[in-house]
Amino acid sequence: MLMALRCNVLAKGYSGVTLKVISQIVDAVNASCLPWVPEKGTVGASGDLAPLAHLALGMMGEGKMWSPKCGWGDAKYVADDHRFCNRVQDAYTLRCVPQVHGIVNDTVDFVRGIITTEINSATDNPMVFADRGEIISGGNFHGEYPAKALDYLAIGIHEIANMSERRIERLVNSAYSELPGFLVKNGGLHNGFMVAHCTAASLVRRTTACVSPSTRSNSLTTSGGQEDHVSMGGWAARRR
Repeated sequence: MLMALRCNVLAKGYSGVTLKVISQIVDAVNASCLPWVPEKGTVGASGDLAPLAHLALGMMGEGKMWSPKCGWGDAKYVADDHRFCNRVQDAYTLRCVPQVHGIVNDTVDFVRGIITTEINSATDNPMVFADRGEIISGGNFHGEYPAKALDYLAIGIHEIANMSERRIERLVNSAYSELPGFLVKNGGLHNGFMVAHCTAASLVRRTTACVSPSTRSNSLTTSGGQEDHVSMGGWAARRR
């Protein structure tokens, strides 16, 4: 963020720098090569010269820099390493694990909360309130909320399966991993993990078929028109 903000300021044209300086920072950002800047040292004024000095230090090949290929290291080594590297960024299925897996974890927590509430709720009809002497005919039995939540859960699980299969492909495919094909020394008669990847691909296709919402427009009228909208939550839970 600091480098992006600095580029934005320099690009205004009022800082007396050349286009080469801006391009160098942009190239570093695009390659995910980031100078080490101490957390402490900013005063929130005076141009924040201390943090900016550390930023410039990395761009000059001094100090420390971080790169996705070698982590933290000497800035000169990182710059030289990436100068001859034809792949400076990993694929999304590797780089975006926190963003994708994270939201799936949130999805699971969200659905768990709904299901926990529903299984601990009174869902009979009518509802008998003995302390008040009332009997009320309502609709707490309707399973719409957990049904929709289970459709949502299926989408999340599919994303995990999809990402995982792609990582397996990148691992067993020598064109991506630069490892022996299918992780076996002697190919040909030895399949290695080829069939394991085929199984993963098949399972992803299965989750693709299951991810279509089971509750969408699937309500059919029963009981002579009295039960004219149902959740089909059972199908949302089973998915087979």
